[in-house]
Amino acid sequence: MLHRSIDLLVTPEHVRSCADESSEDCGSRIETIKANSAQYYGTAGRAFIEYLVRLTNDEAETRDYVNELHEWVRETLLAHCEERGYQLNTVQKRLLKRFAVPGTAAFMAYDSGILEWGEDEIFATLITAFDIWIANVQPETDPKLEALMCLQITLGTEHQKFGNLSRNPILSRYEPVYGILLPEKQMLVLPEAIDGWVKHYGVNARQLAKLLDARGFLIRRPSDFPQTHGE
Repeated sequence: MLHRSIDLLVTPEHVRSCADESSEDCGSRIETIKANSAQYYGTAGRAFIEYLVRLTNDEAETRDYVNELHEWVRETLLAHCEERGYQLNTVQKRLLKRFAVPGTAAFMAYDSGILEWGEDEIFATLITAFDIWIANVQPETDPKLEALMCLQITLGTEHQKFGNLSRNPILSRYEPVYGILLPEKQMLVLPEAIDGWVKHYGVNARQLAKLLDARGFLIRRPSDFPQTHGE
């Protein structure tokens, strides 16, 4: 939930226009901004909406433009984070997509002439916001839990490459697969595929299977249970 609901702890030090601005002057300036925003109902917002409406009549073209811009902002943010020495986990990298949303809007507003900020100012603002977030929200990370999350995400996309026994009882022997989709929404995933997906977390398929089994996600055959023998 800490990642799904971004909460930034903003202090006067973060919003002062200059180093020697007092807290009182900073607060007064912010109140002025709020008052002006309430009085004029965000005229920049209206101009931005007009710009969006005029973009194009081709819905697919507009969607591709926005998606490509969003992906570029996300990748650039990730590059900036790596330059600053951040070693982001999987969830934090996904979170950059959320920070890239206002960045995408900012670049669109800049291209339309509504926003005066350029590329340096936009990315500096986004990085400052991410710095604030990551400084105040640092949950302990567990490589095994990270591997489980990676497996969950990967299965959501790679299952399309699985052979489907529910639809075709005969699978081709010539097509490599990561796993097999069984009836009743069950999956048989090949260990070597799992090893490749989670190798960056220092966890192998056998260790991950134990974690899944402890959470009740595995279906075990009777032969998988340990046997006890009387003397």
